[in-house]
Formats: sequence, structure tokens, C-alpha cells
Amino acid sequence: MGSADGDDSGGSDGYRQTFAGRLTLKQTIDKDIDTPQPTDAHGPGGDVRFARGYATLEGVKIAPYRGSGTPTADRCDQAAQANGDASEEVRTQGWYCIRSAKGAVAALRVDAIGVDAIDGYAIVWRR
Repeated sequence: MGSADGDDSGGSDGYRQTFAGRLTLKQTIDKDIDTPQPTDAHGPGGDVRFARGYATLEGVKIAPYRGSGTPTADRCDQAAQANGDASEEVRTQGWYCIRSAKGAVAALRVDAIGVDAIDGYAIVWRR
């Protein structure tokens, strides 16, 4: 099980953490979580975006995390695969699990929702 900051490196589930830190999702810029650090993806290739001017994330598979504490890579992957949808309305202080088409997994804690952006804390893992 990961530590309080979500570090799952070296876990038995085979994931390694590639990023942990502040993340801002803007309305017009997708984020690609398949890269070592989440990068801006202008056009096709993004995995997650803030959309339609209100608190909705859109991506490959997104699901709220219903467990307690900080999600681990394995639990976030399970949540996204079992309950994931292409979009999810979000609330502040909630954790959301995201799975990309290439298998990267991210946990996003939403800290603030603005008119054109969501600010939060993200942890990204890859196998």
C-alpha cells in the first residue's frame, strides 16, 4: 500500500510513480499522462481535460475514488476500469482516478474549481 503521498514505487502491483505534484487543467488544453510528467497536448493525444466551463473532467476512463485516504495505483486502476466513463462531474476535495488508452494511471485530487480551470494534486503511475 502506498504512503500518505501516494508513492507506490516498488509495489507488488508493478506500477512505478512517474509524477506527483500540483496540476492545473485548463479548458482549452488537454493533459497527456502517458509521458513521464503530465504535458500539454494540443489536439489529439490528451488523456484528460477540463470541459464545458463547469466542473467536468473528460478523458479515456475517469471514475471517482470511493476508498479512504490517498488512492494507490492498483486501486485507482481498478476504479477507473470498473466504473470509468469518458466524463465525470467533479467536486473539490474529491479524488478521481484516470486511466489512459496506453495504460497510465493517475489520481487527481481537485483542490479548486475556477471558471476556466481546475487546480489540484496529481499522482501518475506507469507499469
